[in-house]
This record gives sequence, C-alpha cells and structure tokens, in this order.
Amino acid sequence: MIDRDIASLPAVVQVTAHTHIALLNRLLPGWLTGWYAVGSAALGCFDGRFSDLDFVAVVRDLPPADGRAALERAHRQLADRRLFAALDGFYVPEGAFSGSATPCLRFNDGRFHPPAAFSPHSPDGWLLKRRGVPFYGPEPGGLPYEPDWELIR
Repeated sequence: MIDRDIASLPAVVQVTAHTHIALLNRLLPGWLTGWYAVGSAALGCFDGRFSDLDFVAVVRDLPPADGRAALERAHRQLADRRLFAALDGFYVPEGAFSGSATPCLRFNDGRFHPPAAFSPHSPDGWLLKRRGVPFYGPEPGGLPYEPDWELIR
C-alpha cells in the first residue's frame, strides 16, 4: 500500500512543495487550483540524493507573458539545492481533463520547455489520478477524468 500522507514524505519534498505553492499563490493569485506530487515521491521511493520532485500543477489557464515571467522567478527562487529538491513538472490547464491532449507548460532540468501536451490518457495522467499526493486542491481521484488503459502508451 502506498502512503499518500504528506507527513510521511521526506522533509525536502514537503518544504519544496509548500514553498512552490506559496510562491505561485503570491506571484499569480487565484491561478493555481491544484498541486500534486507524482513520480518517486508519490510512489514512496524518493531519494534526496538522486530524485527530483515530479509535480502536476493544475491551473486556470496558461499564463500570459507576465505570468510566465513570474513562474520563471518562482523557479529561480527554488534553485538552491541545499534547501529544495529539483522540480520537474507540468502546469496543466483545468481544461486538459476533457479527454484529449491539451497544451501545457513543462518545466524540467531547470528551465521551461516549448509547450508540451498533457493527456489524461498517459502514464502521467494515470499516476496523477491514482497515486498523486495532493498538497493543494482537491483529491486527485476527484479530478474530472478517467485514464483509459487502451489509450495509454
């Protein structure tokens, strides 16, 4: 059984997640609607020596240019590896759960990448729905989609 209790996660995961959420809410008020740890943290195998913190942030919509600059500032503030885990994740608009792949922002290796697509019918979509650890927002099981195994590649 996988323990989805935030208190059971390593301190660096908790501090990184809570700091990231606080920065997003301060820099882009009302934009964030959910923040979930996925990947090794959600599967109970996060190792601070090697792991990054995979996340899915559910947001109202993709940010305008000034919002993108605010996101970049937030990530620069979290770049101190002595205090925070490296972040690797998606900023997914709420509309992405309608069934088809939806453009989203992808942050990996310390930078934003060209818009990516998030599909609820992907390994990431399955992991979010079934094992995501909710730091902010509703339980991931209540997100409005159901991963389709026939479509997962």
